[in-house]
Amino acid sequence: MVNEFLVYPQHKGMNLLFAGGKYEELEKMYKHIAAVAKQIGVKRLYCGGRHGWHRKLKHLGFEKEYVLRKDL
Repeated sequence: MVNEFLVYPQHKGMNLLFAGGKYEELEKMYKHIAAVAKQIGVKRLYCGGRHGWHRKLKHLGFEKEYVLRKDL
């Protein structure tokens, strides 16, 4: 899993950029990542992906948020 820290005027965030492997392993990793994020003051986690990820992550408290993009 590749993560990125985001610093906004209102809060710190962490972007869970890329993840690969078995879902069960990723979910186990999430618990540790969330704990470390809280320790360093992160207030919001972000992740992107296909719509099916919401079904998998909903029980962990993730909500849908939409992003706009433009290809150049």
